[in-house]
Amino acid sequence: MKARNFGIDTTLLRRIFATRSKKENAVHQDYIGSPDLISNLRPVKYYARPSETAEERTWRLHRERVDKFNQDFWETNNKLFKSTKMAFENAVLARNGKKPSSSEMSAFYGEFLDKAYDRHRAYNKQWWKENAGMLLPALKAAIRNLQRSR
Repeated sequence: MKARNFGIDTTLLRRIFATRSKKENAVHQDYIGSPDLISNLRPVKYYARPSETAEERTWRLHRERVDKFNQDFWETNNKLFKSTKMAFENAVLARNGKKPSSSEMSAFYGEFLDKAYDRHRAYNKQWWKENAGMLLPALKAAIRNLQRSR
């Protein structure tokens, strides 16, 4: 049976790429993966050129740190949400013998967000700090690239 992905025969693609050498398959760009099943974030594998400058390396490593920070936060948050939601649904089912109503779920979501407020606020503060911190390394890398291309 042929593997299918969105109507594309991936067997043919695997055969095409398997016949090429590693050098021909070398990646010269960033890879963006499928969304993580827990965090829902798309992982990025940043391309590091063999001639990567110190400025480019600093910027790439900073982006990787920010991505890890995001991944860790949203994975933890979503696991907590899922387990809390399941416990709430089970408690309502045990008490009423039926699934929670829309209004009960709405109250649950509001309460969860209220309890998560400080955690999300700290995350947003750190996220903005990290993103602002990427501006200078990105600018330095861009200037180095302009100097090198002349």
